[in-house]
Amino acid sequence: MARRMLYEAGVNLEQGIEPPALSAASQAVRAAGVLLPREQKPQEWAKEHLRDATTQPVYTL
Repeated sequence: MARRMLYEAGVNLEQGIEPPALSAASQAVRAAGVLLPREQKPQEWAKEHLRDATTQPVYTL
């Protein structure tokens, strides 16, 4: 699926159509790997820390 999306983006670019998600504001999906306390729900953590990536720092460990 990723190869198909990349191929279609390349074909569309030849036709003058810009690829999707060129700006960070349009990218709503981020991968995260964290260790949370057993009692904390991952969804709550994600709402607070991954909601708006353009205004928060990127964490790398």
